[in-house]
Amino acid sequence: MRRGIDHEGNVANFVETEQIVYDINKSFDDKPVFSSFVIVRGSIPLFWTQDPNLLKGKPEIERKDIKVLIFLVLTSVDTKYLATKRHFSELFERYSYPVYCINLTKQKYMRERPLADQYMHVTNEILNRELPPGMRINYVNFDWKIKKKEGCFPINLWSTVKPFIKRTGFFTCNRIRRYDTNSQIEV
Repeated sequence: MRRGIDHEGNVANFVETEQIVYDINKSFDDKPVFSSFVIVRGSIPLFWTQDPNLLKGKPEIERKDIKVLIFLVLTSVDTKYLATKRHFSELFERYSYPVYCINLTKQKYMRERPLADQYMHVTNEILNRELPPGMRINYVNFDWKIKKKEGCFPINLWSTVKPFIKRTGFFTCNRIRRYDTNSQIEV
């Protein structure tokens, strides 16, 4: 089971999803209106792995720089987080900034918590200290499973992502009916 990052900064399970919206109504200058929204997801960009032991229901997470396996060569340890820096450098180059990281690991379970804590530490305390204020990575933990059990779901999801959407912009196309002013969505 592949997880984490390689030395070139590539993360496992990296997926890019782009939504492109075309508004058939033309703008004031008679040009069609297009909008795009891109989301990428992938494994946490640190060196870590999971034991694929099929007898266990959920494999334990092992951080390679903490729990050294017998066959692990210590040169795979990235104490300066160079691979993680390469990963975010590639994101900045490909998508510009700001970059928002919403970490969906389960915060309640001890097997995922150390990895989530390390990711937050590396992002906020190491990477962001080296970046200028306008390029800093915006990091949020959002345990989907816990949040779904709260009475205010999905409002709590909206309150989490609303600042991101306000900063990056959000496009909604909703044709207004002649006498209907309730069909507008405001961010």
